[in-house]
Amino acid sequence: MRDKFLRKLADWHSDYPWRMLTIVIVLTLIFGALSSQLSVTMRWSDLLPSGDPRTVQFNKIIDEFASSTSITVVVQGEESRIKEFADAVAPRILAATDTSKNERSRIEINKLQEKILALRDEQDKEAEISNLESEIDVLRSQMNRKLINRVDYKTEVDFLRNHGLMLIKEKDLKNTKDVFLDPNLTGLLFNLNNSMEKEYIGDSESMSTREKEDQAYVFLDGIQNFIGVLQKSVRGKNMPREEVHAAVDKFLIGEPYLLSYDKKALILNAIPNFTMMDTELMVTGTDVVQSIVDDELQNFPGVTAGLTGMIPIGHDEMIYSQQSLGETTLIALVAILILLIISFRMWVAPILALANLIVGIVWAIGATAVLVGQLNIMTQMMSVILLGLGIDFSIHLISNFTEWRAAGNSIRTALEKTFLKSGKGVITGGLTTACAFLTMIISSSRGMKEMGIVTGVGLIAILLATMLFLPVLLVFRERRLDRKLAKKGGREAHIQRDISFRFLGRIGEFLGRHYGYTLIAAVIVTIMLTWAATNITFDQNYMNIEPEGLTSITLQDTVLKKFDLSMDYALILTDNVDQSRNYAEEYRKMGSVAITEDI
Repeated sequence: MRDKFLRKLADWHSDYPWRMLTIVIVLTLIFGALSSQLSVTMRWSDLLPSGDPRTVQFNKIIDEFASSTSITVVVQGEESRIKEFADAVAPRILAATDTSKNERSRIEINKLQEKILALRDEQDKEAEISNLESEIDVLRSQMNRKLINRVDYKTEVDFLRNHGLMLIKEKDLKNTKDVFLDPNLTGLLFNLNNSMEKEYIGDSESMSTREKEDQAYVFLDGIQNFIGVLQKSVRGKNMPREEVHAAVDKFLIGEPYLLSYDKKALILNAIPNFTMMDTELMVTGTDVVQSIVDDELQNFPGVTAGLTGMIPIGHDEMIYSQQSLGETTLIALVAILILLIISFRMWVAPILALANLIVGIVWAIGATAVLVGQLNIMTQMMSVILLGLGIDFSIHLISNFTEWRAAGNSIRTALEKTFLKSGKGVITGGLTTACAFLTMIISSSRGMKEMGIVTGVGLIAILLATMLFLPVLLVFRERRLDRKLAKKGGREAHIQRDISFRFLGRIGEFLGRHYGYTLIAAVIVTIMLTWAATNITFDQNYMNIEPEGLTSITLQDTVLKKFDLSMDYALILTDNVDQSRNYAEEYRKMGSVAITEDI
């Protein structure tokens, strides 16, 4: 049955190549149109089991709470300069808007308004006019869209001046009251010392968590700054009123800016009006904020600033992975072409093989768009994998076809023998490899499951292209050669050059004659590699798979070093406020938790 089908397929290719080519072109156009619908997502959650409660909760939080993701601006330099920079750049970031859709929206609005004017002259068109007006409202909402909801980088000092005492616990309020019993400077410092002893020596819970340690540090830093101002005043230096007020505020309220311990770095958190689910706004928002930061840096020489956080990292992953993937695919295509030219000792057949492979990739992408809908971090590398695996199909067919033609067979006979000898092996090998990948469908991980579907179906697509398209190309090439040679010498068949690798045969014969040494060498190599395999380690830091040199990744390490804070955090979704506060209190006691924010 299989031999009969392969013979029939060879007849179709040799007798009706134009019909077969038409079929291939139609299929390529269909799959090409489908491939344009394929999207790319860079969210790590898309690699997780889709039904896992943690994945469901994470996606729900990201989708419903824009504040769960942020654009973090890390500023470095001298303390006074980075504070000035933060004050200057924060309002500009807050006012950032997306203008990328303005022109297109204006054109669409004008068209809709013209339709509305035409409909107003007709009867019973109110419903249609209402729908068009709704479309206009949607388009207007996309123009000059505000990107940032708020920028957190500085404590609301005025609010704390007026309401700070209302936020202090009763026990701490009584302790604070004792500090200000004596308004004189010496009495204030004396009472302050007693308060600190009571707070940090008498109460073992006062330094029990990282947040309390940081609060103590901020308090001591405020005292040190306040004493520094007093020393300058005692030495007769004229202190500006603003500097005195700032010292008092820092003493009473604490450092208003999100400064690092060495005061050389500062953080601004820009909370967007969109989530990571909105890929287009994620790219646009990051680019707009980056341009604002770069523009403001021109006014502050000596200050450096860059973006990090979930959204900038997602932006960089998407942009750089697509760029590197395109470069990698191009390099793979060129490398394959060069190797084929060297192996076949000709240039036409390798080009045909590469053309067939490209068509197969288009079919694979179109099938992926139908079955999966989008590529994730893992499956976006499908093209490179399929290039390496799919080229084998073409190599087998071209090699055998060339050999049969070199033996003097006609195009029909050479194609039939090629299908019967190599075609069965190519089909069997392609299907078994595809099935091996498709077994990943049973994986609970969505990333692994989609990887299996994309690669398995992609291999089948390339296999079909190899059986339907490559033979057509070979038939056209051989017919052209036959016509060309018939004009020159009258021969109907073109005797191909010898493309066999005779040195491989000689190596095989040598190893066969000395099989004892061959086996001993194989055992030694196996033992050495087995020993090496036992020493392999696992890199648990998933950030090490990111492209090297990304500012967003480098600044994560900067935040960890300067602030002793990781950019990674856990998100907890609760049913009510009390439960949220109870969880927060428990998490603050964990040694691995630095900061807990709740309602």
